[in-house]
Amino acid sequence: VLLKVDQTGGTWSSASGVVIQGGQAFFAPAAAGNYTVVHTKGAGKCFVADTVRIKVEGIQASAVSQTICEGVTVLPLQAAPGGGKWTTSDCSNCLKGDTLLADGLAAGQVRLFYEVSSPGGCKASAAATVTIGRPKADFSLADGCSGQVFKPVNNSLGANAYSWVVNNVPASSEPSPQLVLKAGQNEVFLVARSGSCADTLKKAVTITPPPSAVSFTPSRKEGCSPLNITFAVNGSSEAGTDYQWTFGESDSPYAGFQPAAKIFENQGKTNQVFKVTVEARNACGRQTSVQEITVKPKVKAEIGVDSTLLRCTPAQLVFSNRSVGHNKPASKWTFGDGASRITGNDTVSHHFSARDSARTYLVRLEVEGECGHDKDDVAIQVYPTTVTSLFTISKPEVCPGETVLFSDATVPKPNRWVWKFDDGTVSTLANPTHRFSQPNRDYKVTLVAYTACGYDSVQRTIRTTEVPAGDFILETPVTCEGQTLKLTNTSSPLLDFSWDFGDGSPPDSVNFSPSYTYERPGDRVVTLSLYRDSRECKSEIRKPVKVSPAIVADFEAEGGSPVCSPGPVKLTNLSKNADSWTWLFSDGRSSTSENPSLPFPRGQYSVKLIASFGGVCKDSVERFAAITVDSCRFDAPQMFSPNGDGIGDRYTFFGNGIRKIHWMKIRDRWGEVIFEMRDVPPGSQHIGESWDGMLNGKPMPVGMYVYEAQVLYADDRLSDRLRGNFYLVR
Repeated sequence: VLLKVDQTGGTWSSASGVVIQGGQAFFAPAAAGNYTVVHTKGAGKCFVADTVRIKVEGIQASAVSQTICEGVTVLPLQAAPGGGKWTTSDCSNCLKGDTLLADGLAAGQVRLFYEVSSPGGCKASAAATVTIGRPKADFSLADGCSGQVFKPVNNSLGANAYSWVVNNVPASSEPSPQLVLKAGQNEVFLVARSGSCADTLKKAVTITPPPSAVSFTPSRKEGCSPLNITFAVNGSSEAGTDYQWTFGESDSPYAGFQPAAKIFENQGKTNQVFKVTVEARNACGRQTSVQEITVKPKVKAEIGVDSTLLRCTPAQLVFSNRSVGHNKPASKWTFGDGASRITGNDTVSHHFSARDSARTYLVRLEVEGECGHDKDDVAIQVYPTTVTSLFTISKPEVCPGETVLFSDATVPKPNRWVWKFDDGTVSTLANPTHRFSQPNRDYKVTLVAYTACGYDSVQRTIRTTEVPAGDFILETPVTCEGQTLKLTNTSSPLLDFSWDFGDGSPPDSVNFSPSYTYERPGDRVVTLSLYRDSRECKSEIRKPVKVSPAIVADFEAEGGSPVCSPGPVKLTNLSKNADSWTWLFSDGRSSTSENPSLPFPRGQYSVKLIASFGGVCKDSVERFAAITVDSCRFDAPQMFSPNGDGIGDRYTFFGNGIRKIHWMKIRDRWGEVIFEMRDVPPGSQHIGESWDGMLNGKPMPVGMYVYEAQVLYADDRLSDRLRGNFYLVR
């Protein structure tokens, strides 16, 4: 309520329900009761005040929210003070006084408003909610491990009260309580309520304990390599538990409860301990058991040799006993020369010798112990201090370039060789081969043979002869495809021979002087190989041969026939694969031009063409009456009379050897063209191919006229421009 005062300024008492907004005072009591509103102004003698007493009547409304089950038809509504009015916008015709008509209402919530008035006209309101329940119980709870805290996730709908039962024992009424579950299978039961409505859900939850303790007993804990061990596992396999075995360095892991037997190997020189471990593991823990297996090394004999295994006479060698796992005092030595010794010393020495040839002594050490027995051998080579160099040769007399095999026969057998062949070359092979290039010479071949204890040299002589000499004659260095070529061998018939014709055909070792025909053109090389005694003693004579493609002679007369005399007549050479030509004419003349052009008088002439390559390959063609020469003549009449008597009624040209009138124009005396035609035969009297003395259907007057023309002769030669006069008479 706005408060007004008749003086400006002053102060309102705030404790009396007065509030100031926008510079104005309002009375806004918070509750019913009697209020005193005071306004003061000034101070001292100027202080004035005014007081107003106001009685405020008030009313408080409250409404109760309720829950009913789906299917309940009526619900009395609860509110205070009584006498008010209920309203809702969530349903129509569902309120009757203080009663909710719930029949037909779907599950859900209905919002209600209650309004009540005091006797003094003050109003108050309150809101309430009626929940029409169809609760749905739902929760999630995962399996787990013993000792964990289990708190289900409550996903229920339409419920406001809950009861939890675990294994038929009530556990909690909280929405999401902490539950205590035992190891194994548990039954969790939830009751979700809404008023008198309820829904239930039961779930089984598995609680897994950690795996039971695992242990095993090996069949042996100590033994000699290779040691075969089996494992007795105590207890039995548990469902849901994985078992993993490791065997130290012995083997790859094994997954399973009972492993197969394992073989433990010790390749060392001392005892080796293998840790065998089994681990039982599930989602909730693991158990481990470990056993140690001690594997002793098996007996291993080993000889150590001071310095080298190759010695010179006399040789004093020291051997060491490097064996393991053995009874050392029982070690037995044999030296390959009948001597033996049993001793536990770390080293033994022995004397070896060789007189005429190298000897190999097999020294053996035999040992035994708890884990078996073994032996080790070492070969000692002893060389005499004297060496005798010897060698053999495959042939003492050879052709230059022929292979000679040298075979070492030195005693004792060397370990290094130096061969000197008297031509500046050296070989270090045991059994080398060599070719001597110069003919008619003695070569001094020297072998220096080395052993570990000395060396010696020996010399032999190799004599070289001459390579076989010879030659052959080609009938011609040029031949033609498909033409036989004669080859004449001028070599000694005592020599072996082989012909290679250079075209991939098999060599010919039968025909001494063969004749050969090349099937394809190209450049070839004919090779004659001559042999004496062996295939390595040979010489080769090579000569080139050019194989030309087959010659094809052909020609034609340019422009065809006939030809106007005197020509010239041009001949086109169509021959293939030729490099020279000879033309023979029936009038006795000849020509060696590739494409001759010659004059001819009137008549018919035969022509023969001879085409060749290299003067060897030839082909010819002859044609009778190949050229016809005629006298070509142009005749233009001096007059014509187009009077219809059938004689000289039309004007055209005549002549001999004319193929056609290329074009013709006729002009009157003033130079105007009054008739023209093109490409017509000479002497034609047809319309359009000659002039009838008319222009536009009217006869032209008698008098002189001028013609212009060009004609094409029989040899396709176009005449010069022709011009002349003629007369039209009637």
